[in-house]
Amino acid sequence: MNREETDNRYHRQLDIIHPDKLAFPITIIGAGASGSHTALALAKMGCTDISIYDDDTVEPHNLPNQVYGRQYEDWYKVEALKTVIMQSEGLLLKTSAQKYDSQELGSLVISCVDNMEARRTIWEQAQAQGTKTKPITIIDPRQGGEFIVIYSARSHGDIVGAEAYEAGLHPSGESMRLLCTARAVIYNSMLTGALVAIMVKKHALAQTLPRRIGVDCSAFAIMAED
Repeated sequence: MNREETDNRYHRQLDIIHPDKLAFPITIIGAGASGSHTALALAKMGCTDISIYDDDTVEPHNLPNQVYGRQYEDWYKVEALKTVIMQSEGLLLKTSAQKYDSQELGSLVISCVDNMEARRTIWEQAQAQGTKTKPITIIDPRQGGEFIVIYSARSHGDIVGAEAYEAGLHPSGESMRLLCTARAVIYNSMLTGALVAIMVKKHALAQTLPRRIGVDCSAFAIMAED
């Protein structure tokens, strides 16, 4: 799109966030409930450089809480997401149907994985690939049932924040246990994507991110900690 087309398309948000401010590389790891809604929200907001990793496929129990329709069953999630966003926004995602290991990260990483070991790998890679002059920012949304917690940290330049984030990378066995029938619901997943998009907007405007956001949808409660 040229400048006139961009301004016309995003006219309603230009004084909130102009797409020009969002022209930086974003890596999303995980294309499930959090990752798929985040990717769609960011594409609609005007982010144009999005890479996404996931080696999982779409299963029937994913359909009620992720962006995929029934026609995408058995597809790799990243390929289904690529198709959904291309049809909706005309944006071609950079996708990889493999588990994240040590591939190159963007300057902003959204860690939408479902276990602590994967989160730790992503954080270690952010520290290895980032520098003092070009730190990598991590946004780490975690959700279950009607609860959402979103963490943020920088690979370099914020020792206190990094230590606080690392303290939350506990073993997976210490995570909250939920019944199989109380693990995911659409409004929780959509809200997670929306909250991450707000944090991406703040990052793009060089505003300080909260280190932790906690949400209890059942109580309409939200709390942010700097």
